[in-house]
Amino acid sequence: MGSHQDFIAVNDLERAMIDAQAGRMTPTAFQDVFLRAPLYLPSASAIQSDWSGFLPVVYKREGAEIIAVFSEAERSRRVAHAAPYVLQIEAADFISRLMPDLGIVVNPGFSVCMELLPPAVRRMAGVVRSAVDREGQSPAS
Repeated sequence: MGSHQDFIAVNDLERAMIDAQAGRMTPTAFQDVFLRAPLYLPSASAIQSDWSGFLPVVYKREGAEIIAVFSEAERSRRVAHAAPYVLQIEAADFISRLMPDLGIVVNPGFSVCMELLPPAVRRMAGVVRSAVDREGQSPAS
C-alpha cells in the first residue's frame, strides 16, 4: 500500500482501514468495525425510501461491478459531479441489501481505500444474516 500521509482519518472506520492495511488489526476485528460503521452512498439521483432512484457510481474490477461508497460524507464530494446525492446507511444494512454479484469500493481515489469483491460481500452478508438469525439484530445494533 502507498503512503497514508495525505489522508487524515476522521472516524473509527478510517482508523481501522489504516490499521488493517498495516497488519495491526485482524480481518475479524476489522469486519466488526466495518459492519457497525456508517457508509455514504453517492447517487446520480435522489434515493427514495424504497431505494428507487438509487443510481450509484459503478466501477468494473476483475469482471465484477463494484459500487463506490465512502467512509465519510465529505469524501463523497470526489464524485459529486456524477452523483450529487448522498445516502447515509450502516454498512451491515447496506451489505445485506446488495445483490450477490456486486462488490463495493470504500473511498475510491483516496490513499486509504478498500475493495470488497462480490465473494467478500457475500461472506459479510452471511455474517449479517447469521447475527440476525442468532440475535434478532444486525451486527450494527
